[in-house]
Amino acid sequence: MPIAHELTHLELAQDRKTARNRHEYEQKQLALRKERAWDLARQAAVLLRTQYQADRIVVFGSLVQRQGFTHWSDVDIAAWG
Repeated sequence: MPIAHELTHLELAQDRKTARNRHEYEQKQLALRKERAWDLARQAAVLLRTQYQADRIVVFGSLVQRQGFTHWSDVDIAAWG
């Protein structure tokens, strides 16, 4: 595999485009994963309220942080009552 200074301008441009496309794809996948995590959190909240009579349920951790959610993130939930 050639190193950067051995690539032509056209090859370098293609590598940049490929990297940009990969990044966009990964960001879309992460957004879908975060959306799914919120769906699961809502389902868990319904279950905790109906089956266990929880009166307060809170989601915390990376799911509620604007930039903290990654593909390693889980769903953190606390329940009271």
